[in-house]
Amino acid sequence: MMWYTMCMSQTILGKTARFTYTREAKPEAGNFARHLHNDYELLYFVEGDADYIVGSSTYRLHPHDLLLIPPATYHHLSLRSAVPYERYVINFSAALILPEMAECTGGFQIFYAISPTRDAPVRQMLYALREVCDTFSAQDASLALIRTVQLLLLHLKYAAQGRQTEPPLQNEPLCAILAYIDEHLSAPMDTRDIAARFFVSPSWLAHTFSAFFGMGISQYISRKRILYAQQLLKTGVPPTRAAELCGYANYTTFYRQYRRFLAASPTDDCM
Repeated sequence: MMWYTMCMSQTILGKTARFTYTREAKPEAGNFARHLHNDYELLYFVEGDADYIVGSSTYRLHPHDLLLIPPATYHHLSLRSAVPYERYVINFSAALILPEMAECTGGFQIFYAISPTRDAPVRQMLYALREVCDTFSAQDASLALIRTVQLLLLHLKYAAQGRQTEPPLQNEPLCAILAYIDEHLSAPMDTRDIAARFFVSPSWLAHTFSAFFGMGISQYISRKRILYAQQLLKTGVPPTRAAELCGYANYTTFYRQYRRFLAASPTDDCM
């Protein structure tokens, strides 16, 4: 049973942000998709019993934890039980990051333990944004959303851990494999080659990838390549060149996968 959900998506001058607030009385595991995209994702966890998987790391969530997930990084929520669950999520494009903040974004953490006090700035900003979206016009709410993203990033620049946190559970073999894939998106790759490089069997790799990520390794590689291509296109790289840089020898194959994954053609994302 859904208690409450709110979703607002806005684009202003090419700057895109999407705000979602969700509270569910009896959440089901199937409600939370395993995915990756080229936006940043900020998740503020209010309550529930869940883990969050980012890449090959599993974070145990506690009330007031915040995750800032970089673009093109696999992530999904994993329920531990069906107790009431509540969260705020903001997805935003890199275009929203102020030039003055661009240099420090690489130093942002994925995980923050935010102070649970009522006057904690992050909590206060998100609660205020929800109220704005409920009461203001769509145009004013979209302005508030963009400003909130920028204020949240500025706050995280100075944020400190509010409590002692447990380290994430790390799947070391997958961590190394994911790093290898990221570093070789332009090169030919298949399950057998990767398995041989990391001294595991192709069947183990296929099973482990499917169980952990909910998709096969070939599908994961294809999605990473398409997201990389989208980033290149937005910097002015021509579609045919982007296809080559992402390991595609055949442009038709690249075009079809691009449309299937992003529901747009490569030319739609060109500068």
